[in-house]
Amino acid sequence: VPAEAEAVREVFDRYASGEYRSRGALAAALNAEGKRRRGRPWNDQSVRDVLRRAEFYLGYAVYRGGADVRPGMHEPIILPEQRDAVIRIAAERHRPGRPDRQHRVYPLQRLAYCTCGLRMRAETLVRPGRREYRYYRCPGRRDARCNAPNARADAVERAVIEHLAAAAMPPELIAAERDELRRLRHLPSEGLSAQRGRLEAAVARLGEQYTWGDIEADPYRAKLRELKEQLGKLPSPVDENVIAFDRAALKLLPFAAVIRDTPADRQGAIIRHVVERVVIEAGNVRDVEIRLEARPFFAGIRAGMVEAPAEGFEPPTPALGRRRSFH
Repeated sequence: VPAEAEAVREVFDRYASGEYRSRGALAAALNAEGKRRRGRPWNDQSVRDVLRRAEFYLGYAVYRGGADVRPGMHEPIILPEQRDAVIRIAAERHRPGRPDRQHRVYPLQRLAYCTCGLRMRAETLVRPGRREYRYYRCPGRRDARCNAPNARADAVERAVIEHLAAAAMPPELIAAERDELRRLRHLPSEGLSAQRGRLEAAVARLGEQYTWGDIEADPYRAKLRELKEQLGKLPSPVDENVIAFDRAALKLLPFAAVIRDTPADRQGAIIRHVVERVVIEAGNVRDVEIRLEARPFFAGIRAGMVEAPAEGFEPPTPALGRRRSFH
């Protein structure tokens, strides 16, 4: 419906502009202008419903509350840039409460490994009246199995985040990879896909004619058999590999656009979608190992020292009035 599609685009554009302090404020502005959503006034929930259906408006079919996302048969009515802008504004407006001092945020927790092979522990040096120091520590230091220095948390986390944000492949390269995957899986070209669409539409029209009595049973069955034979000669329109590729792209590509601006308590979840492990050597990030399903979307990031190594950090030995917090 063109009018409804235009309303959806307007909601995305106006929310992404940052001019409104909340979804409710945007709804109030739309109502003040006399604009309605299917005849009803806008409110916070109706604006939220439009924004959360971004994948559907991008042309995808969404099943089971977003757990299964596949390419749809409908045309998209918004652009990925509009979706990304909304995600960025939502991340900027997120105001988490102050975390409990005993529940500090470590985005690389359970992902950081020392070059000796041990998983590093997240710790904080607490000194009354002074700034806390977060760092990642190899447990092998306790029994002299490893002498690697501690890694300052904010430095290695910043290095990984900047590396992920800079290494995301551009959309044109992603499109080329998808075309190559379709070619390798022997999927139909656009012409064959259009032909399949015409045949499926003809089957639907034939069924309607039979339902309304415009065609007798025998001619209906003969024509239906002919159409299905033609469909059977066409290659399959979908492939699980391409579906998995599209699903991963839908989840991973927005991350690189917003990860710098995402609050620290949510960066860890984003990083775990992409990263298998982070290897730290002498207080610096040496390797960032990408999860298998994310590798097609991040270039030049599978191994090697990141471009912005973190400085090594060795906190002072705790004394009276100091304590360590372990995570």
